[in-house]
Amino acid sequence: MAYWFSFGLSKKANAKQVTLKDQLDTVGSIIDTVNPLTSTRKDRENNFKNITSKVFKLNECKNSVMEAKTEVGGELSSVLEEMKQLVDKHIPYSQEGARGAVKDKNAVSNVTDDDLVGLDCSETVSIYLLKLGVTDKFYSIHTGIMLNEKDFRKAIRSNNIEHVVGSESKDFIPEVGDIFVWRNNGAGHCGIVYAVDQEKDSVTILEAIGKSGSRDESYNIAHGGEKKKYCSRTAIYPRSGKALASHPGWKGYFRPLISGKKL
Repeated sequence: MAYWFSFGLSKKANAKQVTLKDQLDTVGSIIDTVNPLTSTRKDRENNFKNITSKVFKLNECKNSVMEAKTEVGGELSSVLEEMKQLVDKHIPYSQEGARGAVKDKNAVSNVTDDDLVGLDCSETVSIYLLKLGVTDKFYSIHTGIMLNEKDFRKAIRSNNIEHVVGSESKDFIPEVGDIFVWRNNGAGHCGIVYAVDQEKDSVTILEAIGKSGSRDESYNIAHGGEKKKYCSRTAIYPRSGKALASHPGWKGYFRPLISGKKL
């Protein structure tokens, strides 16, 4: 099974073109590599054909990376629309002061107009988590404490977020609602996945960006993203491009949980 992708069956599986012959050819190739000329070769082939292929339902297999949710409904959809309306106000970018609370005693359960005078990327994510109910208060966070699941959970005082296994890979396809993070040489960025276009292999991101913009500004503008910088905005990036999975210090995606359940 570990050779599934290596032997080119992933694309065939997604197109529902994997036949038993494909599977047997793959097994034969593996046996040729691992233990050629053994007396048990025929038995291994028969066991795969008559037992393994049926137990694992290989004729129904697909490359799981293609199964990402690209549309959502219910609570998540409503919150994402609220967040899009928020970032599309092009609130000025600012890292001056912590609008969310650093200490529990100062934490509040709502976001006021004063909190929206200026935003940075992590504050945008903090508002998102509050609206989802992942957190009960508006906490101050930054990318330096969003690098792994343990630190992220500690910072937001909640276990209702998880790092998505395998999301550091350039092949990974995020789901709507995921949060990306990168951190490099003391600087970092994060944002919220608003939409995934598998045909164009692009991701629409809700973010607050600094003066320099992203490493994929040309793509963003050419594909209908907001060209304004140094503010909150909606941007469109190539899924595995320089603004996301190919950025130095890429940490992958975190997925919020609602009531302890995956979105």
